[in-house]
Amino acid sequence: MPDELIQLIQGDVLEPELEEQALEKAIADPKALRLVSRRLLEDRRDLRLKLAKARVAMRRAQAMQTRSEERMQELLQPPLQPAMVLRRFPSGRLDVAGHAGRQIVVSHPDLDAATLRIGDEIWLDPGSGVAVARAEAGPNLGRVANVAEVLGDTVVVRTEGDEEQVMLCEPELARTLASGDRVLVSGAVPCVLEGLPNERASVHLLREAPQVRFEDIGGLDELVDEVRSELDLHLFHPERVAAYQMKLMRGITLVGPPGVGKTLFASAIARFLADAAPDTLFLNVKPGSLRGAFYGQTEARIQELFAAARRAPGKVVIFFDELDSFGARGSNVGHDIDDRVIGTLLAEIDGVDDSDGIFIVGATNRLDLIDDALIRHGRMGDRIVDIPRPGREATRAILGRLLTDALPWHVAENGERVTAEQATAVATSFLYTPAGGAGPILQLTFADGSQHELRARDLVSGALLASSVERAKKSAAARELVGGAGLHPDDVVDALDQALAAEARKLSDVHVARRALQLPRAGEITRIDVPIERQVGGLTRLRAA
Repeated sequence: MPDELIQLIQGDVLEPELEEQALEKAIADPKALRLVSRRLLEDRRDLRLKLAKARVAMRRAQAMQTRSEERMQELLQPPLQPAMVLRRFPSGRLDVAGHAGRQIVVSHPDLDAATLRIGDEIWLDPGSGVAVARAEAGPNLGRVANVAEVLGDTVVVRTEGDEEQVMLCEPELARTLASGDRVLVSGAVPCVLEGLPNERASVHLLREAPQVRFEDIGGLDELVDEVRSELDLHLFHPERVAAYQMKLMRGITLVGPPGVGKTLFASAIARFLADAAPDTLFLNVKPGSLRGAFYGQTEARIQELFAAARRAPGKVVIFFDELDSFGARGSNVGHDIDDRVIGTLLAEIDGVDDSDGIFIVGATNRLDLIDDALIRHGRMGDRIVDIPRPGREATRAILGRLLTDALPWHVAENGERVTAEQATAVATSFLYTPAGGAGPILQLTFADGSQHELRARDLVSGALLASSVERAKKSAAARELVGGAGLHPDDVVDALDQALAAEARKLSDVHVARRALQLPRAGEITRIDVPIERQVGGLTRLRAA
């Protein structure tokens, strides 16, 4: 078989003349013709496959080129412009405010203008000015303001500096707003975006009345009966008050040194009202929590506080702890601030009517620092209750409630078990026995050289007794873990002594003593010493401090 024919069958590439000669020779030889034909068929199939792959690759290349061109066109398009909806017109047009200012635009058919609300953000086509899409929902950002007045689809808001401004508002949102509510307003256009949770409601939570009852207050039985009788008359029998041409009592002020139970008394008042009206709520206003750093913020918070109380469905007891923290008008260099704050508080108290169901309780240990107008009759001075430090019998009554026979008392070797009554008697004697016991705590020297011994009766309070009993229980429990045997009266006495020593340390500064002690001549104290009896006493912890 000729070489050129063999090369053709093998698929080698030949010169055109040699390939033609090989084909002529293959025609003459049937076997060679079959081999050449098969070779040509295989080559044809390979060409078809390569051509198909080439066409696929070309289509892919064309598609990539098209996408690249489209992407390039998108990148070269001018950016969409954001705008905020101010108003919708029945025709479908929109009143919007954006980078180009305020303008009236039409919406694209794909954008349902009826679903847009005042304050919504949309995108405008820069060329035609058509509203083409709604901006994706995200957190609304802006300034926080307080509602002063609602006027249909506009709202008067008050911002920093007591500045008032009229802003647009979605009618549905405006119907839910009231004076004093906090709202979010746009920083770019005069528009209310949404309502915010009331700030003061989160701090001064309107909660259910405490479970403390008047019966739980020890040592003040006569005072409790007197106050409870007045509350019952004024709050639940207004017809009797009207018949005797008296004014309804709207508030009460509790006066007494720290720890004597003013907060407990206020809680019992709320519980007393709740027992008659189950939906009664209690609002505890902590001292200084209404103060704001910006001009007018304190006054706005006071207004918000009373607005939240008025919205409550039932009766509300508002308890102002440390009422003297509001100050008095004209009492110091910054009295202009106190003038505005006190004025706002007085206006809110005067604005409370019988239908509001609001009863105000104030507590203070410095009645002399409260503005006279605040504690006059018709406001917080309807009833001023002096809660004294507990005397001997009151202390015994308080300890009797704190120390019960249910506690694990000490059992002596002879099997005799200490009783709660015994521990109460020992603790009371320690505090009030003239000779021995706690003895003099501090010795005060006045400007004229006279002296006064400060004893336990001058420092004891319900809070001090309660904390001392709690400390005694912890001491006994810890001792029992290492082999001790129950609560002993000495545990209570030791705890009381430590508490008195702590009080003495706080009063060792002359300025603190002048402010804290309720003595007729407290302002004349010039020196404070630890009495010699206290220095050598076996129970004192003052030297260790």
